Amino acid sequence: MQYDDAGQVESIVRVNAGYGKVAVLDGLQKKLQVSPERILHVGDGGSDIHIKLHVNRREGFTLAVS
Repeated sequence: MQYDDAGQVESIVRVNAGYGKVAVLDGLQKKLQVSPERILHVGDGGSDIHIKLHVNRREGFTLAVS
């Protein structure tokens, strides 16, 4: 996401399915200094497999919805 000067969401940046989500998550985690066990990912499709595996390997939690 991109924020304006007041901290409000200005736009949402899209990423490619698959590994693109993992790269964005890692970047946000590093920037915000969040520990892996505090990450929750909710996904609804096959494109979420890469990030779900990544989060699970690092002691985070995943939730699949249909």
